[in-house]
Amino acid sequence: MVHHQAVAKGLDVIVKQYGNSVGTSVKDLAKLSVSWLVKMDDVGLRISQHACRAAADLVVPDDNYPSGDTAEHSTSLGHDNFTSHSGRPGCPLTVHTWTRQQYGGDWGFRQNHPMPEGDTVWFAARRLDRALAGQQITASDFRVPRLATADLTGRRVEGIRSYGKHILFRFDGHVTLHTHFRMDGAWHLYRPERAWRGGPDWQIRVVLRTDAWSAVGYRLPVVELLCSDEESRIVGRLGPDVLADDVDIAEVVARIATEPERAIGDSMLDQSVIAGFGLIYVTEGLYLHGVTPWTPVRDVPDLERLITRTTRLMDANKARGAQASTGDLREQHYVYARAGRECRRCGSRIRFGRQHSGAHQRDAYWCPTCQAGPGPT
Repeated sequence: MVHHQAVAKGLDVIVKQYGNSVGTSVKDLAKLSVSWLVKMDDVGLRISQHACRAAADLVVPDDNYPSGDTAEHSTSLGHDNFTSHSGRPGCPLTVHTWTRQQYGGDWGFRQNHPMPEGDTVWFAARRLDRALAGQQITASDFRVPRLATADLTGRRVEGIRSYGKHILFRFDGHVTLHTHFRMDGAWHLYRPERAWRGGPDWQIRVVLRTDAWSAVGYRLPVVELLCSDEESRIVGRLGPDVLADDVDIAEVVARIATEPERAIGDSMLDQSVIAGFGLIYVTEGLYLHGVTPWTPVRDVPDLERLITRTTRLMDANKARGAQASTGDLREQHYVYARAGRECRRCGSRIRFGRQHSGAHQRDAYWCPTCQAGPGPT
């Protein structure tokens, strides 16, 4: 059960401690955290008082239950007599894709909400797999216009895994459901008798039911169904999965080194170079390595050490629902989202700027004393 008094106390601490530095958006964060914690109660999570004091999103999973998580993307299956877009026999579906380009700020805080990182997606896929793998879908409901008649009823879930920031649901009959978080999407897990609390009904994009669980996809921005042997179309354009057991750091370093003039922050955020890193881990990894995000790749000392350390940092956090780089769950980050506050090492004020990430601009945080290299241009 959720200790609601501890939750309330934790939120009060967050508002008092961070309200002056993050502005009014902390109120929206607190509202979301309450809803999220209530949702966790639906799937059997226990919220520790220590976690609530630290931040309202640190959870201690109950080993007897898979925990609910967020994951972006939902997909659905067409009728059994469909054929694949490639025209090959043996794949009983037509591939459909639905993408939402605009984000409505469903919870009132989306503009400041970071893109989920690889560890968040890994955690979500693991919980979904524990709940659904080996189970038969007893009912499905797809609320995406192009997939409104799709039906997965009767299919068995063979497994659910992540690759970088992507989630792949595999069903018997060589069918794969591909989802992606982006900014807004979420998968919630509920027991059949529980009320759904992930948002209003109009935000639901897909529902997958088994005898034991209901997996409900809210605000899923991308929906795609494909033949399992076509998964390379999704993951083939990505770099190595940072959380794969056999990730080849040397390959990642070689990929980064092919563009020596490119800013290291931009390169590490490029999913075609390495799949899974996001702004939090790149920011913290560069701080620990002592270079700014704008440092050219050619000027980064011991590139292999940077990638290895950042990878290990994410791997250490993936199963515990936190994204700490400091070793302290109460004060998780050195520089990320700490603009204007004192550096934990030297006392200098953490700075904020913008960095290129492909064709986009991303937030950047750095310590001007602890990190060498150029600043924003």
